[in-house]
Amino acid sequence: VTVSYQPLQSLDPIEQQVAVVVNPPGTLILDVAANPTTIQSDSLNPADLFADVSVALTIDGAAATGSSVTLTIPSDSTARIAFVGSDGVVETPEDDARNYTLTAAALGTTGSATVQIEVTPNVPTGIARIVAVGRDSSNNTVQGEIVLNVERAPILQAIVFEEALPPFIGVQGGSLPSSTAVSFF
Repeated sequence: VTVSYQPLQSLDPIEQQVAVVVNPPGTLILDVAANPTTIQSDSLNPADLFADVSVALTIDGAAATGSSVTLTIPSDSTARIAFVGSDGVVETPEDDARNYTLTAAALGTTGSATVQIEVTPNVPTGIARIVAVGRDSSNNTVQGEIVLNVERAPILQAIVFEEALPPFIGVQGGSLPSSTAVSFF
């Protein structure tokens, strides 16, 4: 869909294209979101170290019966985040806290559930991804992905003046040197 707006006749119109997806009836729909989308790896406030990942798997607005959703933290993000145990979450043993499957029981009658993730303490700033794959009872699958921003305040380091040689400088062309070498540690 293209939307066009022209505030004045003499100005060029402002155009914006928006993608609209129309799903036919019976389409398996997976919604995945995180709250908050930015987590602090060096925060002293414990609440800043966690985010809730909400998942909804539906068909025509109702829970997809007999469905499951597997959440995976890809290898490029495993150093930054991990899942925290939640009710109804089954840990996949081979990958420790990197893969979780939300069963039909966990998704319940609404087809939705929430899982908590935590940031690795003091990990550098960057992004972390979670990939979700939903599967219904007919083995139809749908995939979604969310991106979380992991932030860490810059590490401040002290710069200490050591010396300047020669310690006195003058103007160029004068009797004193016009430049000096300054060293820090």
